[in-house]
Amino acid sequence: MASIAFSGLASGLNSNRLIDAMLSVQTARVDALKARKTSITSRVSSVGTLRSKLNTLISRIEALRFQSQIMTRTVTSSSADAVSATADNNAVVGPFDLTVDQLATGTSRSGATGVGLTRFDPNAALAASGLLLTPTAGRITINGVSTDVAAPTSIQDFVDAINAQTAAHHVIARYVLDDGGQPVGLRLENDGTQAPGAAIQLGTAADTSNFLTATKLTTSTQVGGARESTTTLGRLIGSATIDTGRLATALTQTTGSFTINGIAFGYDSSSDSVNSLIAEINASNANVTASYDTVSNRLSIAAKATGAQSVTVADTSGNLMAALGLTGAAGATETLGKNALYRISTIAGGAQQSSTTNVISDVLQGVSLTLKQASATPVTMAVNQDTAEPLAAMKEFVTAYNDVTEFIRTTTRLDANQRPGPLQSDTGIRLIGDRVRSIATSQVAGLNGPYSALSDLGLTFGAVGSAVGTTNNISLDEAKFTGALQANPSGVHEALNSATVGSEGIFAQMRSHLNVSVLPGGALSAITDTANSSQTDLDYRVRVAQERIDQRRERLEAQFARMESSLARLQSQASRLGSQLNSLNTGSSGQ
Repeated sequence: MASIAFSGLASGLNSNRLIDAMLSVQTARVDALKARKTSITSRVSSVGTLRSKLNTLISRIEALRFQSQIMTRTVTSSSADAVSATADNNAVVGPFDLTVDQLATGTSRSGATGVGLTRFDPNAALAASGLLLTPTAGRITINGVSTDVAAPTSIQDFVDAINAQTAAHHVIARYVLDDGGQPVGLRLENDGTQAPGAAIQLGTAADTSNFLTATKLTTSTQVGGARESTTTLGRLIGSATIDTGRLATALTQTTGSFTINGIAFGYDSSSDSVNSLIAEINASNANVTASYDTVSNRLSIAAKATGAQSVTVADTSGNLMAALGLTGAAGATETLGKNALYRISTIAGGAQQSSTTNVISDVLQGVSLTLKQASATPVTMAVNQDTAEPLAAMKEFVTAYNDVTEFIRTTTRLDANQRPGPLQSDTGIRLIGDRVRSIATSQVAGLNGPYSALSDLGLTFGAVGSAVGTTNNISLDEAKFTGALQANPSGVHEALNSATVGSEGIFAQMRSHLNVSVLPGGALSAITDTANSSQTDLDYRVRVAQERIDQRRERLEAQFARMESSLARLQSQASRLGSQLNSLNTGSSGQ
């Protein structure tokens, strides 16, 4: 804590200024140490910035390290609706024609119709009547006349409510019966009081009951003077247990098993439902999709895979598959899938080929074809060398390289005001830049391809066309680089990334050099470690020197304070002595 002193009250001297002058040499030494510390801090910061820039450059080099990054392929199609394609770096560049004669389709097995009971019970509780959709209470409108069925307990309650209004809407509700006299549908017909064929209008937006929908009358078409359910109303109830789900064919045993495409399944009709079995089948390795069609009242199984392969279904214990109409003996029909048929102009002289799938990846090397629709005429396709991605990556390399070299140049030289850069004294930093530049301007010996230097790929120092080595920054001739990619992409990769000892590619050499520089223990770490050590030493020296200055200042301030005190006493004594002398002189003159 700084002391508070009032300087020169007795002596008239500015002791603070004198003390500062007496300590100026020591203070100057501390200021010099602090300046050195500031310089080192700037140096460490600059090294950190350089490390970041070098890591960016390494990442740009890595973006062009592998063949898959340089020898990228694209495929064009004259009809993307008919066929699309992708290609990897192994694909052979060139055109070909492809004709799609037939797409591959999957096999489907349609079960027999009527797998669920088609009849229903009009007097049973609504939920147990056998209809797929349970009718709800509410308003029904026929020919503009509304009937409110407030608390129905059965389908018969709805029929009675409709017929109670016949005088108003002139319609009679009757059941459609099967050959055994059991109700399977509902029929609404004119009561004979209207003109023959008079239209029967069903429903309004104000209706609140779903009865007309549940009985499939809403979508019916009038024939003569009547409308009736579009299909039989009784259905399999997939959510119920199998033994209560209204199967038309009785099961021979409560538990059993079956296979689909050789995959075994078991069931217990007292706990399993048709819906749960469908879910189990679809999630299995049987590679099929099972479903229940409520309109046609039958199950079906479709192969997930395409191709002319049968779907096999068999009961191994019990008769569930037969009861569901899925076995051949029960009336199931199978539509065999088809193989894809196609022709490629460069394969087998254009002869027709077949495939079980519409994705073909084993015919043209490195090319995957996706057939989408048959084509009456050949689709013109071509595998091309992609230049967009490698060009973008090379442009990013150029930017990163120039950023590194410019940073090294500006931080290791005098600036416009002749002030040294923060890294001017670091020869190791200059060596990093010199080595990178040396690699960039070098020529790789012993390569098989036509390219051995960056200049062969369109990279030169300075403006396009400048002589190598005459300027600092790299420029990219995009046309020359893309031309090299199109002409010989493997040669481009070799020139940049050859790993052959003695013939290492330019990027391979640069990557090795930069990794050594930025990794722990490398050149940058050595500089940073030395600087950090110097900072620690300077911190100690500044602290010790400042403590000595502070201690000496305290001693000097104490000495000046004692001097001022002594002078003040002397001045006081002199003043008293003067007063006494004046008194004596006054007394003498009075006698």
